[in-house]
Amino acid sequence: MKKLLYITPEFPPSNALGSRRALNIVRHIGRDDWQPVVLTSTVPEMRHDPQLESLVPDNLLLYRQFNRRQAVKPAHTGKKKKKPSPLARWLEQRGPYYIPFDEHMWNLPHAFRISRQLVRKHRPDLILVNADPWSALLLGHKLSKWSGIPWIADLRDPWSLHAFKMQLRPAIIRSVIRYYESMFFHSASRVVLNSQQCCEAYRAHFAGSIDSSHLTWIRNAFDRGIYRPPTGTTQNRIFSLHYFGSFRIYADPDPLFQLLSAFIRKHDLSPAEIELVLYGDQRPRDMNLAAETGLHDYIRLCPSVSVRDAMINLETASLLMLVEGPNRKLQLPVKLYDYLACGKPILALSDNPELNMILRTTSSGLVADYHNLQDGVDKLDQLYTGSAEGQLHFISREIENYAVDQQIRDFTCLFNEVLEDDL
Repeated sequence: MKKLLYITPEFPPSNALGSRRALNIVRHIGRDDWQPVVLTSTVPEMRHDPQLESLVPDNLLLYRQFNRRQAVKPAHTGKKKKKPSPLARWLEQRGPYYIPFDEHMWNLPHAFRISRQLVRKHRPDLILVNADPWSALLLGHKLSKWSGIPWIADLRDPWSLHAFKMQLRPAIIRSVIRYYESMFFHSASRVVLNSQQCCEAYRAHFAGSIDSSHLTWIRNAFDRGIYRPPTGTTQNRIFSLHYFGSFRIYADPDPLFQLLSAFIRKHDLSPAEIELVLYGDQRPRDMNLAAETGLHDYIRLCPSVSVRDAMINLETASLLMLVEGPNRKLQLPVKLYDYLACGKPILALSDNPELNMILRTTSSGLVADYHNLQDGVDKLDQLYTGSAEGQLHFISREIENYAVDQQIRDFTCLFNEVLEDDL
């Protein structure tokens, strides 16, 4: 059996989105004659989801030694948690844009010592790095140089080509990122992106410097084995739109709120007839906007839920919502894969051609032009009245292209190609 040293700072029971990709790999790559050896970090309390612990294979070679110290749970004193100051909120939202890497960077000397020990002990055939956090790429690059073992950089999101994030960074930080990104892309045996559009953008960016075959894409995927089965509950008394996750500085809810407000006015709907369910922490700015657009009584806020309970929560939805604007053309939202597994109709307010293609080929939902409010109202109208039913066939063979089995086949093929090239 071949061994894979998997460097992934985000790993269950962390609920960070990056841990989902890692979980798929460690749960399924073994059936293709690969044994993963995982180097990861301890999990901060704020990201800890105990429901994910049971999904990690018992026999996994797992080392939580990327960082020096164990994550410490805060003491529960019974006192009300203080509201963060404006400076603290600014540092949380904007601070990461003023450094080229991330908080894991300070652990790299320690992580390099541990990773060398793991190489000596397990003698892996290949190194795979799950990024971001981007500092993990620096570890993979350095470890490969030291050991001579080929490595693969697996980027879930664009780095220097995320135009919105890059414009928030000082010029010197943008230059540092471009320097290291080029170094890593040339050093790695392969570079994986998680969308076709992102891969093609990087191929164009490095044209003449890196052969196009050096870069490939492997999308995220759903794994039905991690979901608890739905209870069979249905929700018929109210038309319920569900949106998984929080909005961000580069992904605002404005088009969604404008759509819902216009649709409510068109049909003169009360809060007893239609609702928007938002999961997770929501920004005060967004809740103020909801109030300004008259949606305060139409929005139901739910806490973040474990991915294990995704199907239980989504089974009461009439419609699953996606909002993908121009700042996210090179990315595909992780919630898309949960939505595809759920089998409920999807409405995407989208400026993302690849996302649009997936919904159309799977026949899982309708796409409305992100920039055209009337198009959104028309598409929502079709779904509300039932006239869209003839357009939604939920083609299972197409949906399975976004399941974990296909993802693992793609990774296995890539791993074997890299080893053959290294001979």
